[in-house]
Amino acid sequence: MQTLEANRMNSVKPDNQEVIPSQVQTILHLFDTTYLTLQQIAEVSGTSYKVVWNRVAKYRTKEQRDSRKKVNYARSKLGVLNPMWGKRFEKHHSYKGECSDGYGYTTVVTPEWYNKKSRRVFTHHVRYCEHHGLDRVPPGMVVHHIDHNRSNNDPSNLVMMTASEHTRLHCAERCRD
Repeated sequence: MQTLEANRMNSVKPDNQEVIPSQVQTILHLFDTTYLTLQQIAEVSGTSYKVVWNRVAKYRTKEQRDSRKKVNYARSKLGVLNPMWGKRFEKHHSYKGECSDGYGYTTVVTPEWYNKKSRRVFTHHVRYCEHHGLDRVPPGMVVHHIDHNRSNNDPSNLVMMTASEHTRLHCAERCRD
């Protein structure tokens, strides 16, 4: 009986000297050095997903697995892999179209042809530029609503003038009233 107990004690290896078969080494090497999914690692190493998962769970800490998962998830959303890639205007799920700016004017998403870097522009600027073939309202100029109705963006109701002319116009109208 003592010999059986002695044999069992000799066969137990400390954790730091555990022998890992070459297939497990391959799995862990791929896990540590590539961005392959566990399914892809299984295909490359010629094993099943379950075997790969069990080996990774056994030899890598939860923190290591979570860290890799986080990186792979972020990489899966880059560029053309992003499900929102190229979705603008009506194709985007949160597209709003025309919105009020809170002062009676409406804004729209900046058209691709409009030469301005902001996300949204006034609707009356876009309508005026479309009608007159401009790529933007020039600096120092404003688009005035002739009938003072901020929601009437018909090109016949819009006129472009300098900011100082616009101020003078409204001052004269206020003094008259």
